[in-house]
Amino acid sequence: MQKEKRMLEWPTLAISFTTPSALPDPNAKPEWEDTSWIENSRDPDQARTEVSQVKEALCKIDELKDKLGDNSIIHFSNDVRDLNEQARLQFWQALQQVFPRTEGNISLYRHLELTGLFAEKISRSLGRLMHDIVAYKTAGNVHDIGRLTGIHRYHTHDLIGQAMLQRLNMPRSVTDHIPTPELNIGNIDSATLASHGEEECLVAANTYAEKLLSRITKEEIIILMSDFVGKPSKKSLASIITWPWAVAHHRATRGSAEDYAKYIREEALWPSEIYAHDHLHFFADGWLMIYRSIRNHWKHFKNVDLDLVRKEILSEEKSKIIE
Repeated sequence: MQKEKRMLEWPTLAISFTTPSALPDPNAKPEWEDTSWIENSRDPDQARTEVSQVKEALCKIDELKDKLGDNSIIHFSNDVRDLNEQARLQFWQALQQVFPRTEGNISLYRHLELTGLFAEKISRSLGRLMHDIVAYKTAGNVHDIGRLTGIHRYHTHDLIGQAMLQRLNMPRSVTDHIPTPELNIGNIDSATLASHGEEECLVAANTYAEKLLSRITKEEIIILMSDFVGKPSKKSLASIITWPWAVAHHRATRGSAEDYAKYIREEALWPSEIYAHDHLHFFADGWLMIYRSIRNHWKHFKNVDLDLVRKEILSEEKSKIIE
């Protein structure tokens, strides 16, 4: 069932955002079940390894379901009013037992934790009710769950995460808050922007931002922003990156339109991943316009200052350590 797309609280231009006509068959078997594509992939050995990683993760999800029992968050209905902090905490602790913290994923777990904390505080400041705040925090904790497989490539780990949450029967009151992997798929080819002038690219980024803003739900916005700022510092997991560092990280990991087309697309392995990148406009400056627009809107009209939220989280964590 598709999410209801609610318009944002600030005006956006009525620009249509068309998706490609030849979308993959939604009823087809997932790529870790139908593996006929592997031998023709750019790296069959890596493909087989990743399929094994996904299958192992899905087995762990089954283990997690057994561990959680009958009164856990996954047995709640899709009604957000059923959620509570005790159920979220039980799930968060069980997740780390099934997917233990390691040197390889400790930074990821910190990111999931911080995204949940930012989502909790932002949703509370925006006046959400307590059960809805728990849903946002839970969504922040699991928005990148696909990366626990050890696979970290945009779109692919999102699709795997979707499958893991579906296997887990995570209620829609949580999953509807998480941006979908298809959000970026549209009708603008980022590779063609590489030869454009700075002014043309700025216009393209602004157009892209307007189109995306018309597709993002209010629920997804909170997780998008929490994901953007909820990252640990490279120097210390106990710290949190500042806004300028979040912007720098975004640009460094996405690069220019030319970089994206040349390098990130070349890393694509799975058929769904190749399809997505062939139709993807992941324009870094367009996304930055969205992040800045939302940040400024919250600060000036909603009394939500992300810099202050960051300081509040750090202060609370420091107090806990002292206690």
